[in-house]
Amino acid sequence: MPPDGGKSFAMNKKILIRGALLILALVAGYLLVTTGGEDSESDQRPGGPNGGGMARGGPGGGFGPASVEVAPVSRGDFVASAEFVGTLQARATADLYAKLNGQILEMRSDTGDRVRAGQVLARIDPGELNERVDQARAAQRMAEATLGERRAALGIARSTAERTRALFEQQLVSQQQHDQAQAEMQGAAAQVQVAEASVSQARANVGAAGAELEKALIIAPFSGVIGKRYLDKGAFAATNRPVFSMVDLSTIKTTVPLTEKDAGRVRVGQAATVTLESDPAARFQGIVARIASVFDPNTNTTEAEVEIANADGRLKPGMFANVSIAFAVEPGALLVPRSAVVEDERDTFLFLAEKSAAPPGPPDENGEGADLPSWTAKRVAVKRIGTGTDPKRDQVAIEGPVQPGQSVITLGQQELRDGAPVMISGSGNSRRAAGA
Repeated sequence: MPPDGGKSFAMNKKILIRGALLILALVAGYLLVTTGGEDSESDQRPGGPNGGGMARGGPGGGFGPASVEVAPVSRGDFVASAEFVGTLQARATADLYAKLNGQILEMRSDTGDRVRAGQVLARIDPGELNERVDQARAAQRMAEATLGERRAALGIARSTAERTRALFEQQLVSQQQHDQAQAEMQGAAAQVQVAEASVSQARANVGAAGAELEKALIIAPFSGVIGKRYLDKGAFAATNRPVFSMVDLSTIKTTVPLTEKDAGRVRVGQAATVTLESDPAARFQGIVARIASVFDPNTNTTEAEVEIANADGRLKPGMFANVSIAFAVEPGALLVPRSAVVEDERDTFLFLAEKSAAPPGPPDENGEGADLPSWTAKRVAVKRIGTGTDPKRDQVAIEGPVQPGQSVITLGQQELRDGAPVMISGSGNSRRAAGA
């Protein structure tokens, strides 16, 4: 090998080694950049290693603050209530049956008619009952005529007895004549008593026959509405088949179950608010009319009956109803919208919107937000003590470290975490409520 050949070989070897090292460095750098970028991106996803995420990720999230709506915490008198579900029923219902078998001669009422108590709704062929009534009335007239004769005879006998006694005192008639006159008067009086008894019996017979004849009439037992007519004129009515169904809709009732806790708070006379599944906006006022005194051992509940005035007839039997019974007033309670309170298996809490120390964010795509402060969500554990009965306020009463005037998040809080950045949405009430 020439003297300079060794130097050339060593130099080439160093060049090859440096080239290989450069290639390895480039490959390592490429792998580091690609894997590092994926890890960084995954850290920003919801549920990534850094726990951040979108608006709901909290500080450090890469997707901006969550858009929420807020309302102010207030203080006021709060009506505590219990909520129940029931089915509306008529206060009184009745199926009206014929009291005797026969053909319907006259139908005076129909389905949907309003009727009064004692009104005749239909008439059935009475058969021989009319003849019985006629016979009883004739017997009564005969008995009354006989009574008249007996009373006239008594009058004559009494006058004769009085004259005979006067003559006897003057010794103008004998003792025998006097006694005979007295006996005839007493006999006439007895005959009057017998005739009076006959008249009473005849009148009773007429009453009994009339009562039998009234069985041919179907009469409304109370004022209400004909719910249904089952038979037509000319049909055969039987004693085991209803002719009408009738309901009293002037007052509607519903029965709700009470647990031992509720039974201790609900009292007869307490106010109740009823809403319908078919018309939630309508409110009907009622009262607790009665409470059962026995608990069902199977369900450990008793029953309360709520009555609601129904003068306009809007409430119908069979409708489903939500019943709210007010049982206590909490003065000066902390009140928040119902939607602000979040409940899970372990806790009851809400989120307050608090001004952040960070500077205001950039304007959004509509050019808004540059002049608004930054906000963060603060999770606060609370205790819910009841639901309000005022439909306009739709509020709940709470206990916890919350002060009147603070801004509570009412929409968009379901996936928030403590300290997460938020943005108050809306340009009206929400921002004003937050003090922006």
